[in-house]
Amino acid sequence: MIAASAGHLPVVESLVKHGADVSLQNEGGQTALHYAASKNRIDIVKLLLENKADTNQVNNIKQTPL
Repeated sequence: MIAASAGHLPVVESLVKHGADVSLQNEGGQTALHYAASKNRIDIVKLLLENKADTNQVNNIKQTPL
């Protein structure tokens, strides 16, 4: 999630390649997609969506990533 938020595409690519769960939520219910979208990291958003990130997954305050 930190890599997605910070815009570290190579790190996110490596994590996904090695089986990272793109739908994993933190204590606030946020996913990597929430973070990437909120920081306008379009390249990472595309990568996460290509790897089946859920656009309907809500966080603890019922916000979707997009």
